[in-house]
Amino acid sequence: MKRTANLLGFLIVVAIFLFVLYTQYVEHYQPCPLCLLQRAFLLLLGVGFLAAALVRGGRWTSRFWALILFVFAALGLTVALRQIWLQYFAPPQLASCGAHLDWMLRHLPFTETLELGLRGSGIHEADERVGVDELEELRALYGAVIERFFTAAGTG
Repeated sequence: MKRTANLLGFLIVVAIFLFVLYTQYVEHYQPCPLCLLQRAFLLLLGVGFLAAALVRGGRWTSRFWALILFVFAALGLTVALRQIWLQYFAPPQLASCGAHLDWMLRHLPFTETLELGLRGSGIHEADERVGVDELEELRALYGAVIERFFTAAGTG
């Protein structure tokens, strides 16, 4: 059952990632730094699901992978909630997410790039097409993984 659930989680992540790549390369929407950070955590979550499905082990192995998935989901949820907050409550003086990530990485120190990326406004090119609803769906996915972690931890 756990193997099937982990494979299903992996397939859901693959489907989301394919949609994200479609919007970037076919629809030509450029992701903001927060979107790229979301992709990184989604990718880590997918790799975690796949590894958890493929690795055989006992109770401690299952708990280890549940903990790994929990950490990736919690970090992804944090970024998703920040982006949702920016979509709904961004102060009016914030007009855009700022420069593209590749420019910031080439011209700014990493710490400043990270700070500017996390501060963003939540307004980016894909807002009309990919917006708050998709972010809330990601929040729901991360929340489901976190809920599964606590359910698995409670059933020794």
